[in-house]
Amino acid sequence: MSDSTILLHIHDLVDEERRLRNASATPEQNSARLRQVADQLDRCSELLRRRGALREFDADPDDAAHFESTNCDTAFGELRA
Repeated sequence: MSDSTILLHIHDLVDEERRLRNASATPEQNSARLRQVADQLDRCSELLRRRGALREFDADPDDAAHFESTNCDTAFGELRA
């Protein structure tokens, strides 16, 4: 998974968050999904941070994916579901 793929996913999550906040549904109807989106944003942001830290110390940024891949892959799957 590349930085650009993760950034694109973050962009999609931010768009979804905006749509949910601006939706005509009551806040209770969207609150569960908003929490999921916020959690996914946190996970993907952390993955990007870890990748940058590994790169800074001449390590393979893909090693960060071993730690967070399940979380970010889950986040990707939930967005597409």
